Amino acid sequence: DWDSDKVLETYLTALARLYDPHSDYEDRDTLENFSIQMSLSLFGIGALLESDDDGYCKIRSLTPGAPAMRSKQFKPGDRIVAVAQGTNEPVDVVQMPLNKVVDQIRGQKGTEVRLTIIPADAVDPSTRKTISVTREEIKLEDQQAKAKLIEMPGADGHNYKLGVIDLPSFYASFAMVGSRSRG
Repeated sequence: DWDSDKVLETYLTALARLYDPHSDYEDRDTLENFSIQMSLSLFGIGALLESDDDGYCKIRSLTPGAPAMRSKQFKPGDRIVAVAQGTNEPVDVVQMPLNKVVDQIRGQKGTEVRLTIIPADAVDPSTRKTISVTREEIKLEDQQAKAKLIEMPGADGHNYKLGVIDLPSFYASFAMVGSRSRG
């Protein structure tokens, strides 16, 4: 299931690590995902996807306030069978690697993507529904740093303040050279 870019990335990473164990080679897709992780935002529809055992790309959850949730047409458990860019013909995504499906759903802000799904609550598995959604910037807020202050009573009768910082990942805002999806 690997394309030539992924094979080249694996080979060059192995070669780089031979000389420096902390070096990696990243292809364009890996660089894009790194950029998204570092900036905590992407252009898409706001659906977290996963692959199931039958080769379908399935919606695990929807991002609150994102286009997919606002449309009120998607539900967790819906299976995506085809993706179309704007007015182009749909591309069958059954048995396609998850990262390739995600690449087809992400795109430029303000552009249309059409998803053909099998609804999670469909009685007949041949039921299909096509939903059109406009891509927007999705903020990955669950990965942002969070802080809270907790007041705790001490043994001496005084209240003490305890600061808790949750840092789920490191991130920074910067533009990646050669990035396709930022714009």
